[in-house]
Formats: sequence, structure tokens, C-alpha cells
Amino acid sequence: MVESMEIDLEEAVDITTTRADDVGTEDATANNEKEKKKKKKKKTKKKKKKKKTKVDPTWFESPVTPVGTSGGTAAFYRLVLTDKGLEEHTNSGRTIKNDDTDSSSTDDGGCDDGIKNYWIGKDLSHAKDEKDFYNQVLLIKEQAAKSDIWLEQLVSNFMFDFWGVVEVKKEHLISNDDDEEAEINTNRKNADNADGDDDGTALKTCQLLVMKNLRLDYNKFRMLDVKIGEKTAQAGWKGKSRMKAMKHHLMDRLTNSAAEGYRLAGFDGCDLTVFDSMDPLADLNVSNHSKVRRKNRISDNDEKMAKRVMINSINGTEMLRYFLDSHMNNDNGKAEEKSLMMLPIEIAEIVTHEIATRLVGLSVHCCGVNTPQKWIGSSVALVYDAGLFHDRSSSSTDDNNNKRFNNIRSKIAVNIFDWGRSELLTPERYTQMSLEEKSDRQHFWNLYRVGLDRLSYNAARFYYNQFTNTRKWTKLTLCVMDFDSMTPDDYIGIVDIPLPNPLFYTTSVAITNLARTNAYHLKGGPMMLTHIHGSTIHCSISWLELSSSSGRMQGVWRVTIEKATNLPPMDVSMTSDPYCIVMATDNTNKNGIRRKFHQRTCIKTRTLNPQWNETIDVPVVKSSHFDSIFVDNGLPSTDSMFTDDKDTYNFFQWDEKSVLKTGLNKKNMKRWSDAMKTA
Repeated sequence: MVESMEIDLEEAVDITTTRADDVGTEDATANNEKEKKKKKKKKTKKKKKKKKTKVDPTWFESPVTPVGTSGGTAAFYRLVLTDKGLEEHTNSGRTIKNDDTDSSSTDDGGCDDGIKNYWIGKDLSHAKDEKDFYNQVLLIKEQAAKSDIWLEQLVSNFMFDFWGVVEVKKEHLISNDDDEEAEINTNRKNADNADGDDDGTALKTCQLLVMKNLRLDYNKFRMLDVKIGEKTAQAGWKGKSRMKAMKHHLMDRLTNSAAEGYRLAGFDGCDLTVFDSMDPLADLNVSNHSKVRRKNRISDNDEKMAKRVMINSINGTEMLRYFLDSHMNNDNGKAEEKSLMMLPIEIAEIVTHEIATRLVGLSVHCCGVNTPQKWIGSSVALVYDAGLFHDRSSSSTDDNNNKRFNNIRSKIAVNIFDWGRSELLTPERYTQMSLEEKSDRQHFWNLYRVGLDRLSYNAARFYYNQFTNTRKWTKLTLCVMDFDSMTPDDYIGIVDIPLPNPLFYTTSVAITNLARTNAYHLKGGPMMLTHIHGSTIHCSISWLELSSSSGRMQGVWRVTIEKATNLPPMDVSMTSDPYCIVMATDNTNKNGIRRKFHQRTCIKTRTLNPQWNETIDVPVVKSSHFDSIFVDNGLPSTDSMFTDDKDTYNFFQWDEKSVLKTGLNKKNMKRWSDAMKTA
């Protein structure tokens, strides 16, 4: 009995162990199957992400051609949609906003051609990190409910539309020292992975980021590339070496980045502007003719470097002044037709208001973001159509005015871009970081926000001084300066001209006298040189009434600066590079409030008797639209932010002591940043 019981127990143990082994193997196989399923899901997710960011090359015409830009190192290429690509583009829900636009004013000849040029390609070899950034953008848009609400709105409203990455053929370019422009490389032997056409043109395969084309449907595209942040590089971040980071830090300290937290990195469409007349090598006393400069061993690269240093040092107010000034390209046809077109100053008022509104909105969104971002070296693009002048012959009804305004606004853009050294953090990733990493992100996010707040403040201050005077200008000041590219500009002389009230009929005689070309003697200047040389400036001033035909303007003072004579030499070469600043002031308020309108003429190089023949319009508006800059962004009006008109003036004033110093007040900037948080 005992032996049989022992045998039964052994059999029972064997049975239980075998059953346990079977159960264990079943569990193991089940776990393995679960792991395999998880891996498959991850792979499918990765494949889906790759499919989302990969664009079919048959959607675009090949080969692609390069597009010239004024800033940055990455090359851009023109992308043209094929019929298949046009169908995919339409199915994606992307369309061009053509509301209240005039099809006759397009560059591309119609809506279909405009849609075909909707995209532009950026060379991925110089923007590999941007691919990851834009992939995060797509992820945040998909997971809008889980992400930071303000961050999702910031990504959706202010970043470029992104389609993915495409692999296409491009024309392989080389530069010749003997030729001024790059030529297409026709030598196939020197082109790696190059295909060829029948004509011998070499083609090279490249990968491009497919982004929205900002240049789409413009008569005269004009854009500022403003690099945001006091620090634009960090050693060890995104592959940046210590030596390159030190070079960037030196550039930051020597430019406007250190002064205001941003700097001008590029200016597209600046031909026929005051900015275009600024010669970066003027102090070397070398002619700007290319042959003369080559004889003096000044290469094109030297000139480009000097231009870059010069534009990087321009302060925010001057930057906006050059950007928004279009008095030089008012070429609307014959003289009798020009009176039927909107004036450049009317366009400038609408553009300035819209850009200031959008920049304030950008500051408000960044203040609302709860996840600190590390956006190093990124930029803000300010864009508008400098060649869009509308017909004013139609009746000045509210509907017609709104159509004109909406058409102009549709060609204005404020976007953030250039993410080569930036990362886009989601709230989930940020919570998983260490305290040191969080502190680093908060530090750089504060630098970004400070620079952006200062830019938006400068835009609002610029609009306040240029376009909010509803009463009258009491004094016109003409200040002649000598341009220096490497040192502060020299002061030559000044003249003050009192302006009568154009609304009073008793001042008609004074207005008639101003309309004649008068010679005014310049005063002041170093060592009374203008008095010794008998320096004069010749100009005429007339009043143009616009109240019946303009939506916002009551009228303008048309100041025509014709010439100056017998100016004193301010340079070592015994010549000068003169330009004239036109300023209008208003001191009619009982509190002594004085707005200042500023605009300047082009620079005439190496002359003591400059001929300008330029007309600058000084506006008087019907009513101020300044409050809408804040109210449209969910901020309180200026009546709520400030106690009285004098407080508003102190907040937005320019420096009274100098016509050139328009720097920022730290106390005002603190109040401005606090105001952005109240939305």
C-alpha cells in the first residue's frame, strides 16, 4: 500500500509538473506574441509617419530651379505642381485665399498657375534638423487635444505650411570667379550621381523640404528676415562646435541682438528703396562700380560680408522704416493715372497696422505657451506686397474700402521659421526632462520671448508715431546727415518750417507760399560749417486733401525734397554722402504730447550738391486705429492700460534729444511684457 501510494504521488507530481510546463510555455508563447504585435504596431506607426512626410516626386515638375534669397545658407528651389500633384494638393484641403482679390494683379497669370507654385523647396542637406522639427509640428496638430492649447495655436497660425520631403532632380550650379553669376554645370564628368539632358545640362539628385511658398502671387515681394534671441548659438547643441558658437556669440555682441534681442538677417525686395542706397563700403572711398572695386582688390564676398555686418547692426525702428517705405517705387503709370491710385503712404498705413497687430498676436501666443521651447537662431518673416496700388476711382463706400483693405491684408504675412537649431517640445517630453534641462529650456525661451516682445513693441510704437495724428502737424523739420557705413552718421545741418492748419481758410496764403520751391538755410552742424559754406536745402510743401476718396486718410503734406547746395565736406576725402530726414511733430495737446513722423531720402554718394527730387508724404488720419492692435488680440485698450494720453505718449515716444536714437526703455519694456500676459 505504501509503495502504491508513493507511485501515485510520483505520477501526480509528474502530471502537475508537465501541466505547469505546458502552462508556462503557453504563457511564454502568449507573451512573445504580444511583444511581436507591439513591435509590429511600432513598425506600422513608423511607416505611417514616413509615409506622411514623404512626398511623391511625380507631384512636381523636374528639374527644379534655384530661387535667390538674401539671408541664410540653405538653398531654395522653385517647385511647380504637376496635374497629379495638383489633384493631391486639392484633396489635402489646401487652397489659396482669393477673397476680394483682383486676378489681374497676379504675377502668375491666374489662380491655377498660382496654386501650381504654392510650394517651395528647401535643401535638406542644410536643414536636416528642420525635418524632425516639422514632424513634431504635424504630431502636435494631430494631438491638439493632448498638447498645450497655446502651443497648438502658435504652430497652426504662425508656422509655414509643411507637406513633407521630396527627392527630385536639380540643376547643378557652380560659381565662376570670372563671371558675376553662377552658371549651370555642363560637364557631366564632374557631377556625381548626375543625369543629363540632350543639351548637356547636368542634373543632381537632392532632397527638399516642401514648404509653403511665401512669394506666391505678389507684384513686388518684400520680406524681412528677423533673427530672434539675444543668443543665436550654443556650443554642443545641434552639432554646433565650440569655435562656431564663439563666432556666433561675437556676432551677437556686435549687432542689434545684444541691444534689442533681435537683428535683421535678410531683406528681400529692397531694390528702389532707401535701404538699397546704403553702400557698406562707403567709408573706404571706393566707387561702387564692380570694375573699380576689383582693381582695389575688393571681392564680391568682401562686399557681401560688409553688407551683412551693416544690416545686422540696424536697430528695430530703422529696420521697419526701410521695410515699410515705398515712396521710391510709386510707378503706377502716367501722371494723369497716378492721381487715381492709392498713395504709397496709404498702403504703408494698412501694412504697418496689420503687421503690428500680428506681431502683438505672436507675442500673446508665446506668452500663453506653458511648455518652454528652445528656439535658437530661428527667425520671424515679415512680408507684404510693395507693388500693390489700388484704384481709388471707385466710390469710397465702406464695401469698396473693405475690399481694398482685405486685398492688401491678404498679401501680408507674419511667420516664424528657420528651425535648424531648434527643438519643438511637447508637454509630455518636457515633464520627463531633468531639472537642469528644464532650466536650460526656460532660459532660452525667456530670451526668445524678450526679443519677440521688443519687436512687437517697436512695431506698435512705429505705428503710433507715424499714423495716429488726427489733428495737425505743427512743425516740419529737415535734417541733413552724412552717411557713414562704419561709424555713426555725421550731423550736417537742420531747418525748422512751421506748418499751418490746412483746414482753416485763413491759412491758404501760407499754404500757397509753401507750395513754391523755396531755399532754406541750414543751421547748426559742427563748427557752424553750414553757415560758413552757405548751405541751403530746396523743397516745396503742399497739402493734398484725401478725405472724400480715402478710407482712413484725411490728407497728406507732400514734401518734395529737390536738392541741397554747398554742403560742408564731412569725410576725409573732402566730400559727403548726404541724405535728408523729414520729421513732422505735433505739440497741440495741452500736456505737451508730441508725436514724431520720421522718413528719409536716399543717400547720394560723394557729393556736396545732392539732387534728390523725392516726395515724402506726411499723413493726417481721420481717426486712430491704434487701439484695435490690442483689442483684436484679446488685450485691453490703451485707455485701460494707461491712465491718460500723456502716459500713452511716454510709453510710445521716441527719443526727443536725437533724431536717430530710438532705443528701448527698460521700464516700458517691462510694462509691455506684462501687458502681453493679460490676454
